[in-house]
Amino acid sequence: QVFLVTNNSSKSRAQYVAKCRKLELPIEEADIVCTAAVAAGYISKLKLPGVTYVIGSQGLQDELELHGINCCGFREDDDTAVHDQGVEQFGDAPLRNDVSCVLLALDTRFNYLKLLKACSYVSAGALFLGSNEDAFLPSGQPSPTVPVRLPGTGAMLSALCVATQQQPAAVMGKPHRPMLDYAVQLMTEARQDQQPPPLSQWLMVGDRLDTDIAFGRRHGMDTVCVMTGCTKPEDLLDLSEADSELKPNCAAESVADLLPHLAEN
Repeated sequence: QVFLVTNNSSKSRAQYVAKCRKLELPIEEADIVCTAAVAAGYISKLKLPGVTYVIGSQGLQDELELHGINCCGFREDDDTAVHDQGVEQFGDAPLRNDVSCVLLALDTRFNYLKLLKACSYVSAGALFLGSNEDAFLPSGQPSPTVPVRLPGTGAMLSALCVATQQQPAAVMGKPHRPMLDYAVQLMTEARQDQQPPPLSQWLMVGDRLDTDIAFGRRHGMDTVCVMTGCTKPEDLLDLSEADSELKPNCAAESVADLLPHLAEN
């Protein structure tokens, strides 16, 4: 059984399936483990009163609504026209009194008003959740001038942590436990009466040391780091003994290089 596991919260499972189908990959929603679905399942089980204030994108909103979670936020605070007059104008920002949870995910329209609302709700006692802690994102093609550095969810999450002087109660994505629990749940449902195999028989394949490889190592899986994304061979050589959670069991140029070895086993 193969799962596609991603910290990207901008797409729903249905959107990822559509993307995979275009690539002619035989993928179903039950094969997708994305932070949008993990967050929706996590919050749904909490059965919190009130509403969840969400900083995020449409794919995340779709997953939350599928789980029947009452939400606010999203695009309602996108308007940038109010951000040109100085901070004093926000002293009477409209705030709800029924927010019991704040979920922060990647939002390319992140702004001061969204941060203010999230900070206010968390400071008033709302549960603080994050989708992931990725500091930056792959930028695609290298720039001919200054290299592009795309801030990730971790940058926005850090802003809320500093403003509230609190850490999230839970983070959904790799390398944290909620993503693993979701994958185990999917495997349990797929196998019906059979128990999932022990984690020592799982193989985590990824291109990022602090999320993919740390996820596998932290939870007892074997790990393979591929060179088709964030990590380069020199990054592996720079790891010290103190970086044991970041050290993969082995490395490969790409996922394709694993196929002969998996066939042998």
